[in-house]
Amino acid sequence: MNYPEILKQAWAMTTEHRYLRILGTIASLFATLLGIWRIRYVLQEPVLTGGEVWSWLQENTNNPLGWAITIVIVLGAIYLVAFLLSVLSEGGLISAIAKIYDQKVELDLSKTIALGLQSFLPLTEFRVLTNIFHIGAFILYVLFFRFYINYFFPNNTIVQDLSPLLIFLAIVIAVTTLLLTYADYHLVIYKSSVFESIRKSVTLVIFHFRETLLMSVLILLVAIKTILNVLLIFAIPALAVYVVTFTQLFLPATIALAIGITFAVMLFYWAVVIVGTLLVFTTAVWTLTFMELEKKQEHKILKNEPDIIPYGPSEPTETS
Repeated sequence: MNYPEILKQAWAMTTEHRYLRILGTIASLFATLLGIWRIRYVLQEPVLTGGEVWSWLQENTNNPLGWAITIVIVLGAIYLVAFLLSVLSEGGLISAIAKIYDQKVELDLSKTIALGLQSFLPLTEFRVLTNIFHIGAFILYVLFFRFYINYFFPNNTIVQDLSPLLIFLAIVIAVTTLLLTYADYHLVIYKSSVFESIRKSVTLVIFHFRETLLMSVLILLVAIKTILNVLLIFAIPALAVYVVTFTQLFLPATIALAIGITFAVMLFYWAVVIVGTLLVFTTAVWTLTFMELEKKQEHKILKNEPDIIPYGPSEPTETS
């Protein structure tokens, strides 16, 4: 398999089809908002906890209960929209990239979203059933657990005591994540069932383990994306505070605050654009890799062996 050619084609698709980047950027907008909120999970001491927020609202607002309900609703809406857009964008990007590659057609944003809607329910089912078996989700759950354990039981050593078990689970889940590499691509492109897609992904990874060394390149890309995302997320509030503090020496406080907020919004915008572009590129790389491996059909025993078991009721067969 020609890895440089796949990377070249994936980057060409990313740069030539603006609507793909728009969809990726829209999805990354809410994901980045969640990233800013979740960044507190990596801190040593719990901050912005429910108790702290409630105390601040009681001291600084006339209607703390109303504001608390509003904050909960807004956070819930961000989580919900982030999840829905993540599933929709994944289905749309995989479908559009596969269609462009296979049929050499030009799509647009509305058609890409429509393609994403076709696989929305199966992808949602896949996400729900396999979420815990993805290493990224596992790390997030561990950080979430550590955050609230430290909040309710300060100076505890529970996470440290469980570290051997957590490391073992992380290794097992990392292997599972690798085996699930192609599952969502098979599910979207061939409209198969969740379990059939998982079976096909495991088969492809085992039969094409050497080719899946492309994973090393993608892991590097994902690592760059993650590091860049984290740095930008840290930089947004830190630089905004610095700008406000610095400009207050020369300008009125209101103007300094406005400059700091503008600066933070600009940084947030570029973080979203960069993350969205990388999302499209990595999705294109994996989609093209999956389609190239599918062409080989090395896992088949018979030449005319059926390969796809579609989800939904099967067609009746004629009986004599």
